Amino acid sequence: MKNDYPDLNSLQAFAVVVRLKSFTAAAAALGVSVATVTRWVNELERERLCKLFSSRKPLRLSVAGERYFAQLDKLLLELSQVANHLDDEMMALAGDINLLAPVNFSYTILADLLIEFANAYPDINVQLRLNDDLDKQLLAHTDLGIVIGLTPPEDWIARQLGQSCLILCATPEYVKKHGLPDTPGALEHHHLVAHGNNLHWSLYADTVTANDSQLPDFHLDIKPRFCVKDMGMVEHAVIRGLGIGNLPRFILQPLLDNNELIQVLPQWHDQPRAISMVYPHREYLPRRVRCLIDFLVPRLTDILNTYR
Repeated sequence: MKNDYPDLNSLQAFAVVVRLKSFTAAAAALGVSVATVTRWVNELERERLCKLFSSRKPLRLSVAGERYFAQLDKLLLELSQVANHLDDEMMALAGDINLLAPVNFSYTILADLLIEFANAYPDINVQLRLNDDLDKQLLAHTDLGIVIGLTPPEDWIARQLGQSCLILCATPEYVKKHGLPDTPGALEHHHLVAHGNNLHWSLYADTVTANDSQLPDFHLDIKPRFCVKDMGMVEHAVIRGLGIGNLPRFILQPLLDNNELIQVLPQWHDQPRAISMVYPHREYLPRRVRCLIDFLVPRLTDILNTYR
């Protein structure tokens, strides 16, 4: 029965036999036995329903074999070029990397590292897309991602870099004018600045007393004075003294270190969330993607360890 899609081994065996003018030489070049090469060529003749050789001793192509080889030789050359291009695509430290990362994490931490990477590897182009969610359509075109508190698809690899937690803060001017809350419950008497997705604040204590079987916690449905669905705008409002904000430590730590902000209720914070690097495969990563992973992982881990 004729097969519309002949076996690639048979095609390659026939072409090598013709080029080397010998079944024995073809077998040596392909690393198989003469019997195997003979079987492959015989199978190809059965599939094509024609004789490709008018004589095998001495070796002569039939008219059909000459026509078949002329077309096949071009196709095998193109196939070899495709394979070489794929090898180059996988092994070269060049080309595009589609990176997905959260907005504020990128501005605060990731941007400088990516600029450093770009200077070190000028032939690699990082295409950074900012998104705080794991959008399925975006993931379909993503080589590498950084996520906070999100679970990647089951077939993706997740590599934890550190943790992020929200902490309360305000300016010294706000504290001087309104004082500091001494308990989480006192927050309802203060001006609060909130992210639009977080109007329910859950706070957990750093320490456990002898009578506590688990971390004490406090939950508050807030009525913010100012609410916006952008962490950068929340940060700006807090810096301008509008009220107490609840923001990631990686955003606030430089401002706390410079005494621009004061941590409010420092013994209380939300549940830490994992910051992870995610990618779709472990074994078949292009070399350029592996290079970016190896560049970012130790640097991000060191940075995030300072924010604990």
